Amino acid sequence: MIGKRIKEARTQIGISQRQLAGEDMTRAYISLIEKGHAIPSEKTLRIIANRLDKPLSYFMGDEDEDSTEISEAMLERAINKAKEGHIESALNIANRIFSTTQSLPVTVDTYFFIMETKLNQGLYDEVLDYGEEALPEILALKDRHAIVRYYMLIGKAAFRTENFSLAKKSYEKAVKYSNQLKKLQDEKIKALAFLGTTCIRLGNIKEAIEYYIEAEKEVSLTGNRLFHGQILMGLGKAYMKTNEYENSLICAEKSIALLGDYEQEMVYALHNKAIANYLLGKEEEAIYILKECLQIYKNSNQSLKQAFILEELTKISIEKEDFDKAKQYCEEAIKLLEIEDDGILRGKLYREMGQILRFEGQLDQGYYFLRMSYDLLIRLKATNEAGESLRLLSGSVTAVSDKQK
Repeated sequence: MIGKRIKEARTQIGISQRQLAGEDMTRAYISLIEKGHAIPSEKTLRIIANRLDKPLSYFMGDEDEDSTEISEAMLERAINKAKEGHIESALNIANRIFSTTQSLPVTVDTYFFIMETKLNQGLYDEVLDYGEEALPEILALKDRHAIVRYYMLIGKAAFRTENFSLAKKSYEKAVKYSNQLKKLQDEKIKALAFLGTTCIRLGNIKEAIEYYIEAEKEVSLTGNRLFHGQILMGLGKAYMKTNEYENSLICAEKSIALLGDYEQEMVYALHNKAIANYLLGKEEEAIYILKECLQIYKNSNQSLKQAFILEELTKISIEKEDFDKAKQYCEEAIKLLEIEDDGILRGKLYREMGQILRFEGQLDQGYYFLRMSYDLLIRLKATNEAGESLRLLSGSVTAVSDKQK
């Protein structure tokens, strides 16, 4: 043990606990360390080693138990630093752990701490970089809980970077490793729901519906009303993409019933209901609900949610040929994306701005926005949305050509 080695080295050179403590520590703390009731930090152990004229490795020893104690203490310190808001300091401590331990569980826990911290910071590319390093260690641990946790993290980071193909593969792995384990049922349901959302982004709508239906079947057995309502909202959106508007409205109504105690989620459900109503020809009711949702999002300063509502209102206004109102909504939505961006939403708004400009006779500008829409959506692998932009872009090319003639 570390404490035992410190005591042996101290008594060998004949100094007291108080002398070893010096001005950096208390005698009582040295006593606790020697009795095994406290584990010194790496910095403290270096001070002790220097005063006892021993290398640091002497106290860490060759035994896994000693090095593991040091590493566990370092990780605990990093976690506490992060809780106190000292993120960079916490990450620096965590990164040093890799060179001080051979313990696989500690190494894996350290990777999870770093990846989750960076995910919370919004550093999604760095999460993916650490993920590549961590995967062999996590698989070597042979712990399905850890493997599922890993793939859920990678899926989320990949989705945030709009790498939807990687997100899909990661969530599929999470489903695979969580299958038939009751303790991982919630994670499996989440992975299925996230697969549905990811497939929508990829344009694989039928596959998205299948995943949502499987997730809804699983969640109905748990009694989790919040999660059940969220899954039904996703399923309803998928049905909209296949023109199954009645099914979409049914999902919206069911989700509203489930989410009565969750005000914020209820707004999302109302949003879905508004779109379903509009697609079923109930225009006035749809616009009323959308404007109510928009005001709620404004009151709570949710810029991205406002942009989603404004995009719906833009689309409706274009269909009504109220292009002045459509332009107002569209410009406001694009401006909101400067606060919080969403690539596919931006691509849709560029497409709608292109349509508006074409109506105004600004054919070159209209073509420019449609081209930006198509290029962005292709890059994001949003196949269906890109196809719609290409269709309009082809018409825009013809219009510009005719104008030049």
